[in-house]
Amino acid sequence: MKFDLSGRGFQTKVKHEGDKTPAWQQMFKIPLLSKKEAEVSSDKVTFTVFDKEAPKDHEVCSGEITMVSMFADQDKEMIAPLMWKEKKVGEFHWRTSW
Repeated sequence: MKFDLSGRGFQTKVKHEGDKTPAWQQMFKIPLLSKKEAEVSSDKVTFTVFDKEAPKDHEVCSGEITMVSMFADQDKEMIAPLMWKEKKVGEFHWRTSW
């Protein structure tokens, strides 16, 4: 899975045995604006899941969340849809702390 936040890219480790329901348990420390600035930011975090087993990496699904939603609740699991061709195919779960 790859993330993009205001032009800064992040990537999870490749999940070789994810099958149809991969799960990543990784933590990222991402330096951001102050919490107050992030709560009103219009910036979006985009995330994309790729299939690494194909001859060439190809996109499996993607989604996005706003900075405002990332900071809605500290230490609470948040959920955003993962989409492919306008159809929900999964969910992205995250927890924010500061």
